[in-house]
Amino acid sequence: MEVIKRSGAREKLDLLKIRTVLENALSLLKEWKTAKDVSAQDIEEWTMEDLNEINIDEIMEDIEINLFDGIETSVIFQSILHSLLSRAIDDPIYDAMARNVLLQRIYKQAFGGMYSPKKAYKELFIDYIDNAVELGLLDEKLASYYDLEMLALELVPKRDQLLKFNGLYNLMDRYLIKDLDTGNILEAPQWFWMRVAMGVALVEKTPEDRNHWAIEFYHMMSSMEFIPSTPTLFNSGTRFPQLSSCFVVDFEDDLSKIFETVKQVGMLNKHAGGVGLPATKLRAKDSIIRSIQGKSSGIIPFLKIIDETITAVSQGGRRRGSALASLEPWHLDVFDFVRTKRKWGDDSQRFKNLKIALFLNDEFMRRVEENGDWYLFDPADCPKLVSTYGKKFSREYSKCIRKALSGKIRHKKIKAVELFKEAIENTIQTGEPWYTFKDPINIRHPNKHTGTILTTNLCTEQLLVSTYDS
Repeated sequence: MEVIKRSGAREKLDLLKIRTVLENALSLLKEWKTAKDVSAQDIEEWTMEDLNEINIDEIMEDIEINLFDGIETSVIFQSILHSLLSRAIDDPIYDAMARNVLLQRIYKQAFGGMYSPKKAYKELFIDYIDNAVELGLLDEKLASYYDLEMLALELVPKRDQLLKFNGLYNLMDRYLIKDLDTGNILEAPQWFWMRVAMGVALVEKTPEDRNHWAIEFYHMMSSMEFIPSTPTLFNSGTRFPQLSSCFVVDFEDDLSKIFETVKQVGMLNKHAGGVGLPATKLRAKDSIIRSIQGKSSGIIPFLKIIDETITAVSQGGRRRGSALASLEPWHLDVFDFVRTKRKWGDDSQRFKNLKIALFLNDEFMRRVEENGDWYLFDPADCPKLVSTYGKKFSREYSKCIRKALSGKIRHKKIKAVELFKEAIENTIQTGEPWYTFKDPINIRHPNKHTGTILTTNLCTEQLLVSTYDS
């Protein structure tokens, strides 16, 4: 029976190689169990006796059943993982073995051979930095601003064992830097943690401080005491060190500024930033555009551009882009807005990836409680509703109602609870929209002089002014 290697070459199947992979995975587990230099709490519950009960012959029998002439080595690798992970349902020790099988693949590519991890981590660290800098993957300052020999001595190889299989798989798939031409992994897990730490510490002014804080950050992250967010893990130490997760941008009712916002959203997503934007300023559907003697298409087509942008521009090439559009409940297009996440209907009116939220206010909630009337307006007719909140909003809202009832501005009269039910039904069906509250956010805003907060980030904990002049 022959196998096809990654290079395309064929060779005779050697079952001893498969057994060696399993034995090495078990050996790594036994080494970790007696390790003295793993600082995180040992969360695994098995004992050395459990490790001694693992029957590699039984695992080999499972794997051999799936072998056939001409099988690719990558399929054999997946068969090994499948055999171990299927056992992990009943005994988590096999998850750890699967993790160690995956580690061996990472080591083979990152170390250029089957080195001892303890030896390779320290002896090849400087080569890894220099090679990644030469390939344009890392900031050249990492090679010149640090005492790399000192940092190499701080690496703790056994901390690779602190990750579960899924954690290591995601680390390998998304976070470890790779040679863009060959796809080979260039970065082993402890190098990854040190690279992130070095990138964060680059801002320190002296070499002593940079080395000190890189070491501090490394030990904190590699021992799982603290893990920063994805943009930091993606970008720290690279040529594009954008480390922030969350941004808010403005969305003005002006065509040139609309497409400036589209550009901002695309560029921020390129470097792994999630974006929140307020849609309330955009004029409603059929609103008059006097400069061209035409009518507006409303907010949905413009938000659809944002939706397509974050679909096209993935975050660092490793995950789908993300953005959130917020809308206040008095906007004439609000019913179309809350229906954009449905799985049925006109595709041009639905968002695949753009998240949506209603930016509710106290006036609306009072009218929901009272089963009162609610009026929908075009922000082109009532621009002050965008920038006000609390009692000022209620006064401006009453003025707009009077104008509407006298026939001066376009409007639609509904029951407040009708809109609320529509929104809730869509949330039950699709998970969106979600809800934030304009009045308490702005009443508690400590920097009111900078303007009114009109949106949040996706997770709704970043409450920042988004206007162009803020």
